[in-house]
Amino acid sequence: MRIDSSYSLFNTSNNINSYNFYSSLVNYSNLSTRTQNVNNSLTDISSIYTNSLDTDYLDNFQSQLSDLSTEAESLITEEADSVLNTTEESDSVFSERIASSSNTDVLTASADTGATTTEYEVQVNQLAQAQVNESASFDSDVASSFTTGDNTIQLSQGGQSEEININVLSSDTNSDVLNKLEDEINNSELDLSADIVTNDDGTQQLQVESNATGTSDKFAISDVSGDLATQTNLDNTVQAAQDAEYEVNGESQVSTSNQLEIDNGQLSFDLQSTGSSTITVSPDNESVTEAAQSFVDQFNDTIGFLRDNIQQSNSLELAQNLTSITESSASDLDAIGIESRIDGTLSLNEEEFSQSLEENYDEVKETLGSVTGVASQVNDQVENTLSGPISEYSQLSEYSLYNQSGQSIFPFSSMYSGALFDSYF
Repeated sequence: MRIDSSYSLFNTSNNINSYNFYSSLVNYSNLSTRTQNVNNSLTDISSIYTNSLDTDYLDNFQSQLSDLSTEAESLITEEADSVLNTTEESDSVFSERIASSSNTDVLTASADTGATTTEYEVQVNQLAQAQVNESASFDSDVASSFTTGDNTIQLSQGGQSEEININVLSSDTNSDVLNKLEDEINNSELDLSADIVTNDDGTQQLQVESNATGTSDKFAISDVSGDLATQTNLDNTVQAAQDAEYEVNGESQVSTSNQLEIDNGQLSFDLQSTGSSTITVSPDNESVTEAAQSFVDQFNDTIGFLRDNIQQSNSLELAQNLTSITESSASDLDAIGIESRIDGTLSLNEEEFSQSLEENYDEVKETLGSVTGVASQVNDQVENTLSGPISEYSQLSEYSLYNQSGQSIFPFSSMYSGALFDSYF
């Protein structure tokens, strides 16, 4: 990390002009050099003190606390988040949902964050389907028996119409004509797909299908000039367009699609066949357990880091502030499967925690993620720490001014203690 000696930052209580101070320092340096009165060998004022600023510690300090804040925020409920205003957009693990279907042959389901935890009884009476037309079958390599010349065919779908032109040549085979029809239909602006199908007996036929299900996308094919549509039997519908018909908790519904959404779009389900199924929307307990374990692990790492650096100012005090939160909630934590150990660290019993989620989900949510929950209090302590001067948690009070390599170049600890480099971190 680069620390520029041109930035001589002191705490706000020291009323000092940086430019004048630096000029005085240079003059002092010149005077000291001329008089040879400092250690009898001073040639560079920056060599007086060789103590180095521990930038790695400050980086790690911030990283540890930022990671702890991230893990804590994932456990803070949306309700607490709106009160505490901890994040710009809530992503609480307690809002994550899973959806299951009792009969996946009838439908499959998925739930988004925030979906209502409840059950839905679904009865599927009819699936939505797309219209499909098939032409007659023709020997592919046989000379065409279609009327030669220009043919104009009208395609109509969903209130729109478009004409396509097919020029049948005397040299065309049946396959040539079917290919021309396929290309023109696929190049139209309508939502149709044409495809030549080869049958087991080697004959070919043209299949035209709507790209969307539902009656609103049914289509028609007819001759405008010539008789190619009639000769190929392209107006032959082998599957009619139809809407999905289903019931949710006894209420009848109709949809042009088999992909459905309810609960303000937070619950999605795909119809697979007719029949009945129960959709159950529940909290994602597995994700909550993983998030709680990550919080516990990061909490322990942070406490260990702070205790390993007790020589840094206020490091031990911060560790004590954090552990006091968990210690004061020890009984509540223990009730949900998290032990507050004698050394201040935490331990999650996955089996007990999972059981608590199954039997007392709201208690787990309250203990960890409410306004007064452990995660909320820990995050509040961390955010307050990170929002203040970072120099309060380092040995910066030993230094007053640093050069670009992070070395002290002038001692003013008695008069101007606490040089602040917080803007760098």
